[in-house]
Amino acid sequence: MYALTQGRIFTGHEILDDHALVVANGLIDRVCPMAELPPGID
Repeated sequence: MYALTQGRIFTGHEILDDHALVVANGLIDRVCPMAELPPGID
């Protein structure tokens, strides 16, 4: 599992700043605020 950070995420409805896109097994697992990243993320 890893996270893509330092970017802007467009959800289709809004642009999110200070959020991360978490990828697990090659698929998007979640989008969450940077402050709420799960422990152990690369």
